[in-house]
Amino acid sequence: AFFIYKKFEMGVEAIQVLLQCKEDIEKATDFAQNWDKPDVWVILGKSQLESKMVKEAISSFLKAEDPQYFEDVIFAAKTGELYEELIDFLLMARAKLKNPILDNELIYSYAQTEKYGELEDFLNTKNNAKYPDVGERLFNEKLYLPAKIIYKHIKDNSKLALCYVHLKEFKNAVEAANDAGKIPVWKEVCFACVDAEEFKLAQRCAMHIIVYTNHLMELCQHYEYHGYFEQLIEVLEAGIQLQRAHQGIYTQLGICYCKYKEEKLMQHIKDYWSRLNIPKLLHSCRENQKWLEVVHLYSYYSQHDNAVETLMDHSAVCWSHDLFKKTVHQVSNSEMFYKAIEFYLQEQPLLLNDLCMDLAAKLDHQRVTTMIKRKSRVPLIKEYLLSVQNEDKPIINEAINDLFFEEEDHKALLKSVDTYKSFDQASLATRLKKHELLEFRRIAAHIYGEMGRFEESIDLSKKDAMWDDAMKTAESSKDKKLAEGLLYFFVEKKEYECFSACLYTCYELIRPDVVLELAWRNNLVDFVMPYMVQTFTDYSSKMSTLFSKVQKLEEKLDEGKQKEEDEENKDGQGVPLTAPLMITAGPGMMGGPMGPPPMGPGPMGGPGMGMGGPPMGMGGPPMGGPPMGGMPPQGGGPSPFFGQ
Repeated sequence: AFFIYKKFEMGVEAIQVLLQCKEDIEKATDFAQNWDKPDVWVILGKSQLESKMVKEAISSFLKAEDPQYFEDVIFAAKTGELYEELIDFLLMARAKLKNPILDNELIYSYAQTEKYGELEDFLNTKNNAKYPDVGERLFNEKLYLPAKIIYKHIKDNSKLALCYVHLKEFKNAVEAANDAGKIPVWKEVCFACVDAEEFKLAQRCAMHIIVYTNHLMELCQHYEYHGYFEQLIEVLEAGIQLQRAHQGIYTQLGICYCKYKEEKLMQHIKDYWSRLNIPKLLHSCRENQKWLEVVHLYSYYSQHDNAVETLMDHSAVCWSHDLFKKTVHQVSNSEMFYKAIEFYLQEQPLLLNDLCMDLAAKLDHQRVTTMIKRKSRVPLIKEYLLSVQNEDKPIINEAINDLFFEEEDHKALLKSVDTYKSFDQASLATRLKKHELLEFRRIAAHIYGEMGRFEESIDLSKKDAMWDDAMKTAESSKDKKLAEGLLYFFVEKKEYECFSACLYTCYELIRPDVVLELAWRNNLVDFVMPYMVQTFTDYSSKMSTLFSKVQKLEEKLDEGKQKEEDEENKDGQGVPLTAPLMITAGPGMMGGPMGPPPMGPGPMGGPGMGMGGPPMGMGGPPMGGPPMGGMPPQGGGPSPFFGQ
């Protein structure tokens, strides 16, 4: 059959007999070479292709110049990686057909065979290739150089930048990313530069990323994951200088300082606290135990109560007296003041007084005093208590008085009890009267006097021979019985000088008859003579004053009567008076007392004081005036008793 077909020049049928009936490709190949007709070569090529003889099939199709089976050829060539042969076939096929697949595969084949010159020439010619598809295919297969050529040709800067990254051309990648202007591209390029330790280029890229809050964290995590902490800080420090710098950059820089460069954290907080996300930075500082910074952040965030709590909870690392005082002043909960006092009692007792003085305007002083007394630490706040004592609160006064008692400071104690009266006087006096020091027992007597318990006060003074105190107490009491009783006591004790002094001190309370009786019975006339001189002087002055007043009153009465008579005469109702009415002011007129009789010149010191009669107060005449005893001096001549 073969020879018949061959004889009658039926080449197609002849080669089909060889291929289909005899399955002899070798003889079929020889026949095709001898016959050399396109239709025969096509049949041979198809058979060779089916027999996996790709090179031979491509050669057959080229000789036939027939691309009708181009899809099968392309598939087979790619499977066998016969790109050189495929290029020839595709060039032949492009001359016959206008199909994008052919152009795409030609570009791909140039890329596979690294014929970049031919590739660029092809790109510069008119073709139907779909560049994005081919470029993506090459990129996915990591053929970055030909992909770069394609993307550069079509000006796809986003893909081009990525190609540069994979080709380690980082500078070109940055330029391409800049032309692309897309965040995903910047991120890819930046991360690649970081991985390659091209930190300057990475920073250029990062400046375009960190201005977007939602991408900032990813960038920071990439740097931190690879351990490039210093470089990340440099990026963020440059970032806060940008016009588009936002809260996230300042906050993230603070977090990085907190983790990796704590010496810069405090200054960063002070400089940029208004631009920070304080809760976020607070969380980081607490995690990293930066307690002083936590305190400042709480203060800037107006959470002063939390700031004070932190200062107390972590005082070993963050407390300072000035900072504590400044912070506690701004708390909103007044209970924090008393927690602060408890804290200072435990940890800084020597500074407690200063704290209380600083907070004085905001404290309940009675509550503070109670707290400190409960801990028996009153001396620690002495100055504070003195500064608030003007409120005259019992618990404060008692605390101060107890303090002076323990310090044995009698002057301060006396001043306190004299100035501030609100305290348990009886209790303090009871303690003081048993004190071993005389001055404190004197204060006890003084307090009893202030309480109106004059007898107890005088008894204490008598026990300690504090005669002056006893006399002053008697005078303060305004009690004649106490004053005269003190006179009898001095006479019994033979304290005659004190007897005389008591006459001066209690002058208004002592009756002259009592004085004269004591003087006469105990031969103390010399000691009472100054008193008696003063007494007579007072009575003489009183009488003179009284007579003067009576005389003036009589004169007024006379004038009144004269006017009445004159008016009657004018009306013709009476006879005019020819002489004035004479009214004398003799002794005893108007019921007034008689003046004192002249004192005789007899010698002083004897019974009756040399006045020629019985002793005064012992049944003698009252000397024409009221009884002696009790009126203060109101004038008269000089008296040796008062040293005038």
